[in-house]
Amino acid sequence: MADAALARDVTAGSNWRAIEPKFYPGPGWRARLGLLVLTTDMASEWDLIRYTRLDGVDCYTSRMPMGLKADKAALAALTDEVVMATENLVPWAEFDAIAFCCTTGSIAVGPDKLRDMVQSVKPGVPVRNPVDSAIDALSALECNRVSVLTPYIQEVNETLEDYFIGRGLELTDLAAFGQDGDPEINRIDPQSIIDASVEMGGGDCEALFISCTGLCTSGIVQHIEDRIGKPVVTSNQALSWATLRAAGVDDPIDGFGRLFKLS
Repeated sequence: MADAALARDVTAGSNWRAIEPKFYPGPGWRARLGLLVLTTDMASEWDLIRYTRLDGVDCYTSRMPMGLKADKAALAALTDEVVMATENLVPWAEFDAIAFCCTTGSIAVGPDKLRDMVQSVKPGVPVRNPVDSAIDALSALECNRVSVLTPYIQEVNETLEDYFIGRGLELTDLAAFGQDGDPEINRIDPQSIIDASVEMGGGDCEALFISCTGLCTSGIVQHIEDRIGKPVVTSNQALSWATLRAAGVDDPIDGFGRLFKLS
């Protein structure tokens, strides 16, 4: 009634007729997902929206400043951007889960610190990052022997390698495109990713992991899986899966690999 009274006051004495609205929960009525994305990244937002495209599930993005060179120092500097980016994530809205869209950046910041910074702004909201989401995905798929393909330079590759080994994964084959940042990472031809993945998936690994939220994989992950006959996990795919599950959405989805068939 207060809203209706306000509407009448606004239109009093004019030619405008007041209509009392009815309200619904709004966009993201089933699950509202927040995405913290690098300013340089043209891939992860595009990819996550496609991976999570379900009725009533919507993504909202805030950007974190990032230089064009993605080395260890630049990734660690993201620590200074997380809180502000979260504050700019539709400040009035409640979120069901928030995704931090940088794989090696989540290692550099530290997953626990990352979660605490986001939750200092959005208390209690589940926070997911790509590297731990990938580990959870591989565990859910019961895969421990993993080949890893990245677009990174060597110092960043070593950071990822150390983190995975520290979490108990056995890495059977490692390969990288050797690019030091965007836009080159975003522009790696999907066919290049497919070709490298097919070659790496032919070994004795149980699964293939394709790292980096800067690589668009929603259009190729199923194709690669079909070619190699093994599970394929990618940063954006795993992050989407984990963020949906954290938000309470566990629908099986076709076309994005075995991971999305898991509840």
